[in-house]
Amino acid sequence: MTFKSSYLDPFVLARIGRLKVRAEKVMEGFLSGLHKSPYRGISLEFAQHRQYAVGDEIKHIDWKIYARTDRFFIKQFEQETNLRLYLLLDASGSMRFKGAKSAFSKFEYAATLAASLAYLTVNQGDSVGLEIFSQGANRIVPARSSYPHLTALLGEMEETRPGGGTNWISSLTQLVPSFQKRSVFILFSDLLENEAEALKVLKLLTFKKHEVAVIHLLDSDEKDFPYKGAVQFNSMEDSGHLILNAGDFKKEYDEALQSLIHYYRAGFRKAGIRYQFHTTAESPDRILRFLLGQKKN
Repeated sequence: MTFKSSYLDPFVLARIGRLKVRAEKVMEGFLSGLHKSPYRGISLEFAQHRQYAVGDEIKHIDWKIYARTDRFFIKQFEQETNLRLYLLLDASGSMRFKGAKSAFSKFEYAATLAASLAYLTVNQGDSVGLEIFSQGANRIVPARSSYPHLTALLGEMEETRPGGGTNWISSLTQLVPSFQKRSVFILFSDLLENEAEALKVLKLLTFKKHEVAVIHLLDSDEKDFPYKGAVQFNSMEDSGHLILNAGDFKKEYDEALQSLIHYYRAGFRKAGIRYQFHTTAESPDRILRFLLGQKKN
């Protein structure tokens, strides 16, 4: 099946301001062709309270709240589903990078993909959660399947401003024990950190029987290194900078990048983790096909 839409062009998407609208347009161009999940689980998960109304079942009254307030409140539940998806977004300073010819920064591109997947997941009745890893306080949205929840999740992504050093490895390591139920995790990151530690924490998720996919995102300028002459490179995570003759280092840079990609590809494959390298210049179509199982690694 082939999907064609101008909405899959990063430059067209970039002209759409709000993340919510961008995700909707991506769905129109690609995701709307997918069928809803044919199966929904039967277990229930507590969602929230609401005031008792005539006709409500007495068994759902929260008697602890009644004892405190002398008012009746009902426990509301939402259905747990066969899919529980967690979107993991790296919001370190390096994800803010946007080349001169790019439509999106790496974070904006990753957020557009994540928002599209969140829409799909909720539309088919499944649960989606979000972890945004940034310097300082991380943004964590637990997995739910309601539309108000989806709105909150998109709001967190839209309000995030990448910055500071990378901390997703240590943060995710601390969070792994809290994921008790089997889930699907998708990480969007430029993976510019300790390669061995990154591989280690994601392998830990697979050891816990979770399914993991990694989208390794770079800007085209980071992939092709088009710089020439004397160039000052400024760090996006601290105050450091480096001045060098770019042409003298292009070969060394290309070899280092290919070595990094090879390391990740081999390590993730061995661990049973799906991995693909992409740039933000590509149509989201390729990445969505991979994530939705239409294209094998």
